[in-house]
Amino acid sequence: MDATNGEAMKRTRNTFNAILSVLLVGVVISVTGEAFAQGGSISGTVKDLSGNQGIQGVIITVTDVSTRALAGTDITDALGNYSVSIPSLGNYTVLASKLGYDNATAPNVIELTDVARNWTVNISMGGEARSNEKTAQTTQVLSWETGAGKSYIIPALEIIGFDFLLNRFNYHFIDEEVYGTTWSTVRDNLTGTWVVDTDPFSTNQFLHPYQGSIYYGSARSAGLNFWESLGYSVVGSFLWEIAGETGPPSINDQITTPSEGVSWASRYSGWPACCSRTVAASPGSGASWAQR
Repeated sequence: MDATNGEAMKRTRNTFNAILSVLLVGVVISVTGEAFAQGGSISGTVKDLSGNQGIQGVIITVTDVSTRALAGTDITDALGNYSVSIPSLGNYTVLASKLGYDNATAPNVIELTDVARNWTVNISMGGEARSNEKTAQTTQVLSWETGAGKSYIIPALEIIGFDFLLNRFNYHFIDEEVYGTTWSTVRDNLTGTWVVDTDPFSTNQFLHPYQGSIYYGSARSAGLNFWESLGYSVVGSFLWEIAGETGPPSINDQITTPSEGVSWASRYSGWPACCSRTVAASPGSGASWAQR
């Protein structure tokens, strides 16, 4: 009887320690992420509408939307290039001005975030007559500020496809028994009891967070905001726990994958950085922008 009680206490203690470790690691990552948070930059090229040549001496003014304060300025070089360092994250507008040219502005508010610290804004400028003659182009705009151009379908398909391909790869190259999921194993996981697994530290604290960062980054790069993207990460993790492996779903994996995945994506910006979108200007401004 004493041996049974001792074993039960040992399992309880191990479970408590595992959950505590996950929470502590999450807190540490979140705190260090905030501690090293910094601003970003807006850069690009200003060109003439008629000859598509860089314009020297254009004054670039970046303004904070919320405070209306000046965030930074620069003057284009001989090739029309500029770069403005922004001290803090937030929403900004970009204005290009030079005597003899119509002022040009970025078509939308530029949102500097943890996953999109650096933006490229290319601007074309022309005189008043030429600007009025130029036909405005309209394209879909991706904006986290207004929600325009975002997609709920694309990240959902990406996450489902990623989980499926990862399961098939692991089945063929790692472990057929663990990853040989069937409808029967999915049903068992949906109706069974969740457990605290004892996988290696590298699996629980590196591979699962990396997987979560892919879920989060897929949603974020499609224009979804923080909470929407976190929700996609939670659902992606749940899908993997139920259908990605034959073993019972893991409580600590379900916590670690989305929570630490957000921290990884915010810090390293792996997925959003490779998904650029360029939009056309409002009529007469000739500006375009892209996340970098």
